[in-house]
Amino acid sequence: SSSLPGPAMPALSPLAVAGVFGCLLVFTTYTYFFEIPATLRSKGSAKGAWGEPDAEFNWCELDYQLTEFVAEPVNTATGAIYILTGVGGWLLHRRHLVLETRLLLNLAAVAMVGVGTVLFHATLRYPMQLLDELPIYYLILLGAWGLHERGLHLHHGHWLPILVSSWALLVTCVLQATPQHSFVHQAFRGVMTCSFSACFIYIFWAAARASVEHGAMQDLFSRSFLWFVIAIVSWLVDNTACEVLQSLRWYPNLHAWGWHCGTVGGLYLMFLALLVQRQEIRGATCEVCYIGHYLPVVRPVREKTS
Repeated sequence: SSSLPGPAMPALSPLAVAGVFGCLLVFTTYTYFFEIPATLRSKGSAKGAWGEPDAEFNWCELDYQLTEFVAEPVNTATGAIYILTGVGGWLLHRRHLVLETRLLLNLAAVAMVGVGTVLFHATLRYPMQLLDELPIYYLILLGAWGLHERGLHLHHGHWLPILVSSWALLVTCVLQATPQHSFVHQAFRGVMTCSFSACFIYIFWAAARASVEHGAMQDLFSRSFLWFVIAIVSWLVDNTACEVLQSLRWYPNLHAWGWHCGTVGGLYLMFLALLVQRQEIRGATCEVCYIGHYLPVVRPVREKTS
């Protein structure tokens, strides 16, 4: 099949997309940096091999319930899906399409996010939190640059990616070299958090515009948007209503099943959308095919669906 299963998603207005994420990210930015919910700051009585948690967040999942070596087993396990997505995206397309450096870097960043996420949730230690946050920041900066320079040629030459890379390096060095609670460290984390939100909104606004210019990516992009909305809402509910969720007969762990799995689905669909867009501007025509009826991949039109 050359179309995604189910009814086609409607085209999304760039302004509406930016408005939805603008509203959501006001809340995520506030609760992530400016006012972390008290339930995520409290430390449980369970102790593990990695010592007392010192990260900015102790997520809603109870600590060390299965083994002393993994603080949050479900969050840790679902974090590994990012690694599979980054590596799998490359393996599924490397022999069929030209994967530009920007796309390879995106996949590598997604895999790096997975490594950091696994280490963070397994230990709840602050250095591991940075290993989670920094690759996510690299991914968002890369995505914002890639969608700004989405044409066949770079309108701003090489100075813009050099500037973006230099900024990412500066943020990394400052956060690694300064104490967690120092003014400089927290100032840079604040700038990183706010600029992350701004770049996230820009990415989806620019991708919505690109989907108008390249109709073949429109359905993929719309579905990616939906996955991310579900993921962000899940993250917010899990963080702000932790006590209510924990009081249920079965804790649904919206951080693992909503945020992790939702962002993985959204990232993979966005990768496919951008892959289609990059092929089209180079004159190639692609279609979405399926492996096992459920896993979408992009193939040149000349190939048959396996």
